[in-house]
Amino acid sequence: MALTSYLRKYFRIQPEITLCYRPSLKHAWNDRCNYLDDNYLEGKAYNHRSILKNEVVAEYDEDDKELNKKAINEFIDRIKSMKWSYSLWTSGNKSMHCHFFIEPRECSNIPLLKNTILRQLGTYYYNKETKNLIFDRNKVPREEFNTFGYLNKDSKYREILPDLKLCSDNHLIRAEFGIHEKTGFTKELIKTYKDPLKFNIITEDLWLAYSNAVTQVTRQKTSNYLTEVNALPEFRLLLDCDRFRNYGDGRERALFALIHLLKPKYTKKEDLMEFLVTWYKYSSKASPDLSDNQIRNKINYHWGRNYIITVKFLRDILEDINAMGEVVEAYKKEGRAFEG
Repeated sequence: MALTSYLRKYFRIQPEITLCYRPSLKHAWNDRCNYLDDNYLEGKAYNHRSILKNEVVAEYDEDDKELNKKAINEFIDRIKSMKWSYSLWTSGNKSMHCHFFIEPRECSNIPLLKNTILRQLGTYYYNKETKNLIFDRNKVPREEFNTFGYLNKDSKYREILPDLKLCSDNHLIRAEFGIHEKTGFTKELIKTYKDPLKFNIITEDLWLAYSNAVTQVTRQKTSNYLTEVNALPEFRLLLDCDRFRNYGDGRERALFALIHLLKPKYTKKEDLMEFLVTWYKYSSKASPDLSDNQIRNKINYHWGRNYIITVKFLRDILEDINAMGEVVEAYKKEGRAFEG
């Protein structure tokens, strides 16, 4: 019933809200409905919901729980200094979620706007030697960065970003008071600041950063027609499971990209399945999140569908796992111009 009270408020902001009931890790994600549609059940313990169009959710998903806490607390200090309202929740696992709403004006690409806000306000740097988290990029020695602003491959610093997957349209998050399938804990409210449902006004510096991001995306989309994507270092780094394993875990998004980049080269779907099942298994030090059958099902689903995988999409994956330094080095070695 506590979730229902929130859904009633959200419904006044956005009528289309996807709900999902997933009681355990063994269950699929297909028990879904829209709030108040014919399949919605008032008493059902839905534990996931879609992020609203004007809602931004900041979460750090590092393995270190204390690191997540330090990062989200700094993020909250920043938005609070801007007089933005928010609510802070425990996730039921190792991190906290900061929810807030924005006024997007006539923005044509709201996912990119959310991405820009999270990057601008929530990018920090972790010193692997001292274990300190640095909140000001200017306090990281300049020599740690290459000419394009990415950390060098051998840098002692690591970039810490909020989970940028939460910027996607209709992305599911744990619903208010929803049970965490792995821990059994529920998502609980920690605190609120002002009216958490108020639409916060985006500052001009954030609009400028968004405008620059739009320009970059447009340029990179155009470059895709001039360059064969699967001949680029970005693609080769994703494909090389031994090198990919040295970075963080972005396997599922990389899997999506590889399906669409590789399937034109395969006449038999089964051969692609065999290759990507092996790639997925050996591309991370962590245990697989997807079973072999789940990977095959994804390939089955996407085999007859066509998505354009852009250079920007590949770089987003690699930037999230701190691998762009190696990409820049590869461009240099090949004598190719890298456009950041």
